[in-house]
Amino acid sequence: YEPGEDSVAERTREAFESTQSGRALDTGLFYDSLEAPAEALRTEEWIVPTLEAVRGDSTWLDIDRLKASILDTRNPPSRSRRFW
Repeated sequence: YEPGEDSVAERTREAFESTQSGRALDTGLFYDSLEAPAEALRTEEWIVPTLEAVRGDSTWLDIDRLKASILDTRNPPSRSRRFW
């Protein structure tokens, strides 16, 4: 999701984080998200292992194509982080 757009995805993530931190009661929300570790760098050495980790069982994703997109300087790092 794009932070600040108040999308369903953003609100769902915020609800999950509120439950995890104890600011809200657990209402049974199912939240499943594979995310890159915070220390993941936007470098060739990190990209492939990170993409393999976050794609989960979506093995049809083309890692080489995604790597090229991430390394494309026309795409801001924030977009790559949000998508992958």
